[in-house]
Amino acid sequence: PAAPVASNPSLTPSRVVETQKPTAKTSESCTSCGKVFEAGQNIYESSLTGEKQILCGACWSKQAPHCVACGEEISGTMAKVGEDIYHQNCLKCTQCRKPIDGQLTKMDCGLVCGSCSQDIDREIQELRSLLAEGDETGAALIIGGLKGRGINPPEVSQSDLGHCSGCQRGFKAGQQVYESPDGKTLCEACYWSSAPKCSACGTPVVGTVARVGESTFHPDCLVCSSCKQKLTGAFVKTDAGFLCSECRK
Repeated sequence: PAAPVASNPSLTPSRVVETQKPTAKTSESCTSCGKVFEAGQNIYESSLTGEKQILCGACWSKQAPHCVACGEEISGTMAKVGEDIYHQNCLKCTQCRKPIDGQLTKMDCGLVCGSCSQDIDREIQELRSLLAEGDETGAALIIGGLKGRGINPPEVSQSDLGHCSGCQRGFKAGQQVYESPDGKTLCEACYWSSAPKCSACGTPVVGTVARVGESTFHPDCLVCSSCKQKLTGAFVKTDAGFLCSECRK
């Protein structure tokens, strides 16, 4: 869903009043159509246009707001959320079904009270953590619960899981990532392509590295060229390769 925006309902009063019998000297008329009110006729006092109006039933019906929730005409106190108008009793949280009388959030599922909005935020944060850890089973349970209540969970963006310092592609949930010797976070492809190559076998060296001068070796590949034993102590470099201390004698 789009990021929830909190707002408070604003109340606009309107009420139904009944005229007194018009006298010969004073006759009230409808602000809109100009018709004089008849004795006992119901008239409507409205401030929807920003100015006080006294309207007959026909003119009121033309401009009367209708509740977004129930579709019925609204007379009396109303609640306004953005461009939507509600009967005050119809302004309810879609999650707990309780009337909203304070802070609210407009989400995919409809209007949500402040308390339920906080609960949903906590679930979404937990969802992001589970996805970052690669726990797809736990994440699926939360996603199912959110969707079951009409809430579309947000997509996890690249910024949530980070990106490869080499190819700059965003990491996916559960993807194996590697840290290079210089502290960069890399995907598997970039890590293997940037890893030093063994001077003996030519394959990337991952983990413990044996260095001789500018050359890099797997520890198991650094062997005596004569006895083929792994070099663990003193050795010398010759034109024929490396020789252990025993073979150089």
